[in-house]
Amino acid sequence: MRRYTNEIVMFLGVSIAIGGFFPDFRNNQLLVVSVTFSAVIFAIFDLVVSINEKSYKLQQVLLFIGVLSIVVFPYLNILGPFMIENNNFFTLFGLAIVIFLIGFRQRKAEKEDYFYLKDRFEKQTDLIKDQNKIIKEQAEIIKLLNKKTPHQNTNKKNKKRK
Repeated sequence: MRRYTNEIVMFLGVSIAIGGFFPDFRNNQLLVVSVTFSAVIFAIFDLVVSINEKSYKLQQVLLFIGVLSIVVFPYLNILGPFMIENNNFFTLFGLAIVIFLIGFRQRKAEKEDYFYLKDRFEKQTDLIKDQNKIIKEQAEIIKLLNKKTPHQNTNKKNKKRK
């Protein structure tokens, strides 16, 4: 699910960027506000996914609202005044979410790196302990063999002399 939604959002973003080059697109105030609102919804979607990837139903609703706001909202005269009046709020709120997401993801990545490295370090430590144990056991075996060997060698020398 996540892979396809990322692609949908990316394609939508590219489409909006291309639309911005055309005066009819960028001069349509209600369309621009609707795109801004959609950006806020997609930012919230991204936040929800970052916090809880298993919230599939909420993700679906947010994706639907994000697409609906671009495709339908610009043509609903009822929402026009509300959307235009709250344009600055949508812009600031969307920007706040994006900035928060940057820090949140960085922190999350650092935590994941820390726990990964801690796990690897613990595994290495356990491996070293196991190797040290084997080395000690081998050293004890060698000591025992060395203790037996002189007797055997002395007995062999004594047998040869007789």
